Amino acid sequence: MDIAPLHIKREAIAIIPEVAVDEDHGEVVDRLRAQLDSDPLCTNVILDAFSNLTLDSLLLIDVADKVMDLVRSAEPNDLPVVVRYLVQSCSGSAELAVSTVAALRKNLNFFSASDDDDGKGTDQGQTLTLEALRSGLLTFWLILGSAPRGCFGLAEQN
Repeated sequence: MDIAPLHIKREAIAIIPEVAVDEDHGEVVDRLRAQLDSDPLCTNVILDAFSNLTLDSLLLIDVADKVMDLVRSAEPNDLPVVVRYLVQSCSGSAELAVSTVAALRKNLNFFSASDDDDGKGTDQGQTLTLEALRSGLLTFWLILGSAPRGCFGLAEQN
C-alpha cells in the first residue's frame, strides 16, 4: 500500500473489516498498526477499522496502548477520533477504563506550541476532542446505569 495514493489507501483500509474473516483479525491488526506508524494521514480510517474488527481482550488492550501513544502526537484534527476510539474501546473493561482515563488525563494537552496563527483551528480541534470525550463517557455511564436495571428486570421475571 505504500505506493498507492492516499485516497486509495483510505478506501482499501475502510473495507478491510468487511472482507476479513474473524480468524484473520489478529494479522489484520498487526498490519494496520504498522500502517499507523508509517502513515499518520490514515489515522482516522485505521481507527475506524479497529472499531469494526472483532478483537479479543489482549489484542484490544494492545491496540488501545498503541492508540494511547497517539494522544501526545496526534494532529488536532485526528485527536477527537483518537479519544473517541479510546473511550469506546474501554467500555467493556473496568480495568481498561481506569487506565484509559488516567492516561488521557496525563497525555491530553491542549496547550501546545503548534497553535495556529489565529487559534481557530486549534479551538475547533479542542472542542471536537472534548465533545468526543463527553459523548464517549456519557455512553459509558448510560451502559453502566442500565446494567443493574436489566439484571433486576431479569430477576423479577424469574
